[in-house]
Amino acid sequence: MFALAVAAALAPFAAAVPLAGRQTPSSCAGLGDAAFGSLSNFRLNAVNTTLPNSDPAGAPLEPGDYLSSHEIRLSALATVASYPYPTTNPTLSLVNGGVIANDEYSTALGSPAEGALVQFTTDSLSPVTPAEIYCGVPVDGGASLLAINGRTDAFSICWRTGGNAFAEVIYDAADGHTDYDYSTCYPVELHIVSA
Repeated sequence: MFALAVAAALAPFAAAVPLAGRQTPSSCAGLGDAAFGSLSNFRLNAVNTTLPNSDPAGAPLEPGDYLSSHEIRLSALATVASYPYPTTNPTLSLVNGGVIANDEYSTALGSPAEGALVQFTTDSLSPVTPAEIYCGVPVDGGASLLAINGRTDAFSICWRTGGNAFAEVIYDAADGHTDYDYSTCYPVELHIVSA
């Protein structure tokens, strides 16, 4: 009887507290009611949106290191087939609109500038704060898409220039960048696939 009285007294307050599982981060604004900002243990595949894909599931992606200095490591989101070195290829998680790698060290996707690569930062000594600009967007009859800044059409695969060349994901690819060869770029959707 006492429990019922307490529950009745607290009911108006409980309705005002949002449920954590139902909150949608601002990174999902305008992407529909089913869009989600949190998901555990997935991988990303790049699917060419202009040409037939040799694999309908797309090209698997992984963090590919391109620069290390002391405890900091920068990694491009690269195609597994093109990246020339072995990696741990960790699974990913989407947490409140931020993408993190489920890795030994703190690893998260940052906020790329237009025309720049989609880059992970890893720090072996301190936590890395992910940019909370990503969202999962369900697609009828297919894999959910990763959105950045409210867009699912902002990604391209381009070949990095220089001696350590591999295919990497670029945000809003544009001609005139020296980090990648724009003539090799093609638009892709990033599909969220279970790990």
